[in-house]
Amino acid sequence: MPLFRRLKEKIRGRSRSADRPQLSSDETTTATSSSIGLFLVAKNPGNQHERPQYPVDIIAVHGLNGDAFTTWTHPNGKMWIRDFLPGFLPGCRVYTYGYPSKIFFNPSLSRVQEYARGLLSSVRDLQDDSEQGPRSIIFVCHSLGGIVCKQALVFAHEDNINYGAVLSSIIGVTFLGTPHRGSNLATFGSIAANIINTFSAVIQPAIVKRDLLNHLNFDSDELQNLFLSSRNRLASIAVVSFYETMPMPPISSPVVDRASAIIGVSHEDIIPLNENHRDLCRFPSENESYKAVSRAIRRIAYRSSELARPLERPSIDSSKRCEYLLH
Repeated sequence: MPLFRRLKEKIRGRSRSADRPQLSSDETTTATSSSIGLFLVAKNPGNQHERPQYPVDIIAVHGLNGDAFTTWTHPNGKMWIRDFLPGFLPGCRVYTYGYPSKIFFNPSLSRVQEYARGLLSSVRDLQDDSEQGPRSIIFVCHSLGGIVCKQALVFAHEDNINYGAVLSSIIGVTFLGTPHRGSNLATFGSIAANIINTFSAVIQPAIVKRDLLNHLNFDSDELQNLFLSSRNRLASIAVVSFYETMPMPPISSPVVDRASAIIGVSHEDIIPLNENHRDLCRFPSENESYKAVSRAIRRIAYRSSELARPLERPSIDSSKRCEYLLH
């Protein structure tokens, strides 16, 4: 019980006191207090004479109990998707997507399915408002964010009328510690949630958003169904999966182990990072972990100009598609 109380107070305190970084560019979208939706955090128009150019939209999707801004920000204030990545990829734009993923004191009734539809709708609106037309899209997803992204891909495939343009623009996804098969820690968290909600029901019902934890339980039905339905949807895009090799105190093992962090598609690029689950998505500097992630994104972005331009992808012949998958 003391562990449950410490866990509750830690997460509750973090959700109340976390400071969001100020956006440095006048051209970026100002975040709302709730940080729900799609926000532009940086853009690098590049130089027409500079080669190569990477005219891609990078969309970061945070994980469980995360935030559109603080998830990607190191305690030293550096937000790598804003401060490092744009300079590394001339021509790119970087966005972050937020949804109500807090575990404690979260009044939202939304589920993963709603988060995924919200993501699709936000990206569609972005493309509709663009004077340049759709750009290639690369998702960067931490933890639960990868589940949200996969669910969005499934929905897009099932609704080509509304989301066909979005789907044809997606060229790759980078997973950072995504529990494709769930996490034993989530199972433990669900037990803790049951206890906390039971003891607090008289004062305030549903302190813990148990449905998110249940969704991430090891081998849950929801995850297994999504795992099977999304595999074919990932066949035509680049997939990079990073997994943590360090425990996150007080847990003595990785939050998401290697087996769960890997999808298993044939063209998946699997890369370990010497980080714990929390630091897998926030970097203090352009260190080796950041370089590994940014170079993986660059490899996907480089292919976009050769094989996966948004308006040309549907007409790629089979020989080029095979070449794309084998690279």
